[in-house]
Amino acid sequence: MEKVFAVIGLGTFGRQLCATFIERGAAVIAIDNQADLIDKVKDEVSQAIRVDSTDEESLEQIPFDDVQTAIVAIGENIEASILTTALLKRKGIPYILARAISELHSQVLRQVGADEVVNLEIDEGIKIAQRLATPNISDRFQIGSALSIVELKPPKAIQGKPLLKLDLRKQHRISIVAIYRTRHSVDDMGNPIKEDSVLFPEPTTVLEEQDSVLIVGKNEDIDKFKEL
Repeated sequence: MEKVFAVIGLGTFGRQLCATFIERGAAVIAIDNQADLIDKVKDEVSQAIRVDSTDEESLEQIPFDDVQTAIVAIGENIEASILTTALLKRKGIPYILARAISELHSQVLRQVGADEVVNLEIDEGIKIAQRLATPNISDRFQIGSALSIVELKPPKAIQGKPLLKLDLRKQHRISIVAIYRTRHSVDDMGNPIKEDSVLFPEPTTVLEEQDSVLIVGKNEDIDKFKEL
């Protein structure tokens, strides 16, 4: 069954969501109360509907029956984002993700029915701070409050040893999901060649200095692991 998303609010964030969903083969119902924003996406999405999402009667125009997820991407208009979220909850949308612009806004959105809230400013600030504070971590994806998926360079202590011998899950309570490996060489003409590959860990896999590893674990365990 084709996934159907409703995106309410077609600012930069909302339009990017629409474009990405379409690229992934999903159906998108794009909703906004401004005609110019509807015009920007109408030729790309499944349906583009101009409607006031804070008006319950107006929302009856939207075919929500097949929508599994609604994203309230409304930016600065806090009242509109809260009212829209509450009305979507009343309509029984299975999963509602809403954008917040402050911690208080986030709390209210959850109280009126949002299943998930993202605060682009806070989330991006946290991500930047984490990257600067831990430069050996290339990227981090938070899973709830305690778990993360992290890309980092393998600590020297585990380089050159087979994963079976390291027993990382037991010894350090982390798991390696994938290994990004880069090889450098030269062709017959002396030109440099860079070859990138993705490896899925086997018991006999040996980590190399130039590798990057994608690991999953509790934040506290990951922090200890990267200091090996």
